[in-house]
Amino acid sequence: MTPNCRHLALYLALALLLTSCATPVTRTELVPTEEKTFASTGKRIVVLPVTIRPRPKPGFTDPAVTSFPDADSYLYAVVNTLNQSGLFPEVKTEGTADYSLSTEVIAERILGSMNNVVLILVRYELVDNETGNTVWNENLLSHFELSAGDVFMGTERIAKALEGAVRANMDQLDDKLAHALAASST
Repeated sequence: MTPNCRHLALYLALALLLTSCATPVTRTELVPTEEKTFASTGKRIVVLPVTIRPRPKPGFTDPAVTSFPDADSYLYAVVNTLNQSGLFPEVKTEGTADYSLSTEVIAERILGSMNNVVLILVRYELVDNETGNTVWNENLLSHFELSAGDVFMGTERIAKALEGAVRANMDQLDDKLAHALAASST
């Protein structure tokens, strides 16, 4: 085996090892740990299924990531964040309610190699089901950064950074919703 073939075989084995050991995102880590309680609206909300825009194929220098949260994981995060907030006495994923919340993950981007920064852009729209009017809609951009000093293994670091970016987005969600609902009730 020539030296070039050995190097190629080593690179392929390393790539296979890194992609096969992808650390999955943990659903419970997507929900903020700091519980904030807001005044209840007294109204019920149904959280519609989450849509995720197709992710572009990674470029040559992008990290190989297979552990992005799926639509069900985002739905879990939204429902549990709203349950924690106390804004609504009932948060459900089907049936009728006073409000409907739609969630669309517009973009997820991972930057860096030894330091990973994750950016997530999510569009939310809250509709009053009685009138059909949009009460609130906004694109929320969140980020989270971890370095190799925080978590050395790259796949675990990326998963933890993804979890942190989603938590940061959920943290913004309940703050923005509380503000919008308070403003619309006056």
